[in-house]
Amino acid sequence: MASFDGPISATQVAAHMHKIPKYAATYRKRLRVAYVIRETERGEIDFTVPFLREHL
Repeated sequence: MASFDGPISATQVAAHMHKIPKYAATYRKRLRVAYVIRETERGEIDFTVPFLREHL
Protein backbone atom coordinates (compact mmCIF):
# COMPACT_ATOMS: atom_id res chain seq x y z
CA MET A 1 0.00 0.00 0.00
CA ALA A 2 2.84 2.37 0.76
CA SER A 3 4.05 2.25 -2.84
CA PHE A 4 0.68 3.56 -4.11
CA ASP A 5 -0.65 7.11 -3.76
CA GLY A 6 -4.06 7.31 -2.10
CA PRO A 7 -6.66 4.61 -1.62
CA ILE A 8 -6.14 1.22 -3.25
CA SER A 9 -8.44 -1.73 -3.74
CA ALA A 10 -8.01 -4.70 -1.47
CA THR A 11 -7.68 -6.92 -4.55
CA GLN A 12 -4.69 -4.89 -5.74
CA VAL A 13 -3.04 -5.24 -2.33
CA ALA A 14 -3.49 -9.02 -2.45
CA ALA A 15 -2.09 -9.16 -6.00
CA HIS A 16 0.90 -7.04 -4.95
CA MET A 17 1.55 -9.51 -2.10
CA HIS A 18 1.12 -12.48 -4.52
CA LYS A 19 -1.64 -13.85 -2.25
CA ILE A 20 -5.32 -14.63 -2.70
CA PRO A 21 -7.82 -11.96 -1.58
CA LYS A 22 -9.10 -14.15 1.28
CA TYR A 23 -5.59 -14.30 2.76
CA ALA A 24 -5.19 -10.52 2.54
CA ALA A 25 -8.65 -9.98 4.06
CA THR A 26 -7.48 -11.50 7.34
CA TYR A 27 -4.74 -8.90 7.70
CA ARG A 28 -6.96 -6.11 6.40
CA LYS A 29 -9.40 -6.86 9.20
CA ARG A 30 -6.62 -6.81 11.80
CA LEU A 31 -5.31 -3.47 10.54
CA ARG A 32 -8.84 -1.98 10.52
CA VAL A 33 -9.43 -3.08 14.13
CA ALA A 34 -6.10 -1.46 15.11
CA TYR A 35 -7.10 1.76 13.24
CA VAL A 36 -4.04 1.60 10.99
CA ILE A 37 -6.16 1.56 7.81
CA ARG A 38 -9.70 2.59 6.95
CA GLU A 39 -12.14 1.63 4.24
CA THR A 40 -12.67 4.68 2.00
CA GLU A 41 -15.16 3.09 -0.39
CA ARG A 42 -16.41 -0.41 -0.83
CA GLY A 43 -13.33 -2.52 -1.36
CA GLU A 44 -10.84 0.35 -1.13
CA ILE A 45 -8.53 0.96 1.79
CA ASP A 46 -6.17 3.74 2.88
CA PHE A 47 -3.90 4.52 5.81
CA THR A 48 -5.38 6.39 8.79
CA VAL A 49 -2.11 7.11 10.59
CA PRO A 50 -0.71 10.46 9.39
CA PHE A 51 2.51 10.21 7.35
CA LEU A 52 2.64 6.39 7.59
CA ARG A 53 2.83 6.04 3.80
CA GLU A 54 5.81 8.38 3.65
CA HIS A 55 7.52 6.59 6.54
CA LEU A 56 7.17 3.18 4.96
